[in-house]
Amino acid sequence: MLRLSVSLTALALCLAFAGSASAHGSDGAERADRGERADRADRAEREGRAERDRSRDADKVSRDIERDARKASERAVRDNDAGESGSGSAGRSDNDLRTSDGSTEADPDDASGDDRRDDESGDEQRDERSDSSGSGSGDALEDESDSSDLEDFDEDDNSGDDNSGSDDDADEDRKDEDDDNDDDDKDDDDGGDDGEKSANLISDDSGHVYRDREVLILLPEPDELERLSEAGFTVIEKRQLRRDGAQLIRVGFAADVKAVDAVSQVRELYPSAAIDLSHVYKASAEAAGSAGKPMLPDKLDDRRSDVSIAVIDGFSAGSLPDGVELKSFVKRRSDLPHGAQVMSVLLDDLKQMGEGHPKRLLAADVAEHFKDSGAQASAYNLVDALDWAAAEGADIINISLAGPPNQVLAAVVDGLHDEGILMFAAVGNTGPASRPGYPAAYGSVVGVTAVSSNGAPYMYAARGEEVELSAQGVGIRISPDSDILSGTSFAVPRVVALAAWLMNGTPANNHREGLRTLARDLGAPGRDNVYGYGLVPVPDELKPD
Repeated sequence: MLRLSVSLTALALCLAFAGSASAHGSDGAERADRGERADRADRAEREGRAERDRSRDADKVSRDIERDARKASERAVRDNDAGESGSGSAGRSDNDLRTSDGSTEADPDDASGDDRRDDESGDEQRDERSDSSGSGSGDALEDESDSSDLEDFDEDDNSGDDNSGSDDDADEDRKDEDDDNDDDDKDDDDGGDDGEKSANLISDDSGHVYRDREVLILLPEPDELERLSEAGFTVIEKRQLRRDGAQLIRVGFAADVKAVDAVSQVRELYPSAAIDLSHVYKASAEAAGSAGKPMLPDKLDDRRSDVSIAVIDGFSAGSLPDGVELKSFVKRRSDLPHGAQVMSVLLDDLKQMGEGHPKRLLAADVAEHFKDSGAQASAYNLVDALDWAAAEGADIINISLAGPPNQVLAAVVDGLHDEGILMFAAVGNTGPASRPGYPAAYGSVVGVTAVSSNGAPYMYAARGEEVELSAQGVGIRISPDSDILSGTSFAVPRVVALAAWLMNGTPANNHREGLRTLARDLGAPGRDNVYGYGLVPVPDELKPD
């Protein structure tokens, strides 16, 4: 019995031990299983991260390839754009619009010259044009240019002197002392590449268009520029003017600085300087149909007057008569026909007057091509061209451009006026209710508007105190083969031709007053905002009976 009890006790102990061992074995297996699952999860997470990294790297490579392809495509487009000519001048006609006060307006959209439209229709069309700037028949500037338009540009391309007579003459002209100075100035520029790439055409609340992040400075005499860099500005380009040694400078500023604040800061640095934004001026007209074909002679006549004339505009290289002295002030030429069209009106009027060609006929190309924005003349290039024309001895300057007021431009035209140089500018095609166009609105410049052959005001012409004289600028056809030209651009050379006729006959007189005396009063008695002092005579009216 005792043995049976001992045996049962031993059996119980064995069973208990076996159960305990089994429980411990089960716990160990569970722990091992959990560890294996954790390892698998870690491996999966690591593999997931590696796959995401590989995917991210692949995406980056793909984006880099797309970006490089896009840049190559944009560069090809820019190269193609640079070779294309700008838009021409609209072919307009000599029709009249009757207004509510009984006066008439020239309608450039109908070639009949006799039909009438009511004032309401005319107002609608004028409203569409009221915010545009320019002097030919054109539409408003679109603000779509970007900094990529200025990348990868060789600063020496399309700059310097160009003589339309021959390439040899152009090469010889490039050796002139002025151009040597130009090259020295460009070599001395600080941060020129960065400044060019940051430039962008934008429009402010007033509709004035200017190069973004850029300020223009005219120092009366050369001055140190270190304070500009110390204040965070970058010199983009500079030159010393030929006439008086003043220093003309383009400076750039940071993107987080407001334009008005940048101008204020620079004015604090140079209180005696003329300082403003780097405005641009419309130098072309958008064609309504085909571009107007200029009718120019192959060369200037040997018979010359005693008067030198400069035409500041946009030109196409090689399109001007032999004997015209062409200089380009732009880095990206627009190759506009507009300047040649203006010059064709000038030379044709001089011919009809029996006047010889100018002693010197200067052509300054200031119209630069901007992607998606057409051709614009920057204030810097315009001022540089005015200074060049004056230094070359121009007696009269034709400016068929219009744009915003600018302190630097005002200082230069005032200086030229004080030297006795006559300047004539188009009031612009911005409509009767638009803001004044400059430089025509400066008192030192004669503002010219356009009318039709029967004296009706051009419906798109600006009106205001800037209007000093009127000339036929609607429905001009130089020859049966030429297209019709209309716009205030083409009224200017007609007044310039008359001024040259006066100046050649009476060099000591007040020719500005003489032009007013010759003008036939139209509209309200005396000077008014539509016709100015009146309509100047056409060449046929100057011929003796």
